[in-house]
Amino acid sequence: MSPDIKDMLNDVREAMDSVEAIWSAPTHDIEANCNQATMALRDLRGKLEAALTTEATSTDEPHAMAELRVFLSFRFGDDEQAKCEALDDIVHDLASQPASAINNGGLDEQIRYIVAQCGDGALATVREALDPGTCDICHKTLQHDDSRFCKQCVEKYKTDPADMI
Repeated sequence: MSPDIKDMLNDVREAMDSVEAIWSAPTHDIEANCNQATMALRDLRGKLEAALTTEATSTDEPHAMAELRVFLSFRFGDDEQAKCEALDDIVHDLASQPASAINNGGLDEQIRYIVAQCGDGALATVREALDPGTCDICHKTLQHDDSRFCKQCVEKYKTDPADMI
């Protein structure tokens, strides 16, 4: 984000503080207070629109992306990790919608999707996901959360069985 945008966002923050101060100030003239707040809100809107327009025209990305960048920068400053974490659940929800539609489409739709994604490796992918394998020591069927060894062998040998093989 350009330094100009950062300066504009600081102006927006100051305008918001001004609006907050107006609303929280004790006054006996409610009409004057409302008029003052209205003017401050118009100033705030103008500063926000200027920041968005500047960001949108300073890059080749769509206006909606510029709006999101300005909003996230206003909300989280320069903290890229906080911005990413803020969007994680939204992205997950949006990405899961197609998966839900595929799953609700029935077996044929699921098979078509898996083959489209995995090609000739579709059978191996499904087999690997559905057949967890066997323990390298006792050859019992493993649960999905096990690695190469069953829980009983890990407990019996009180060490990582991989060290013994």
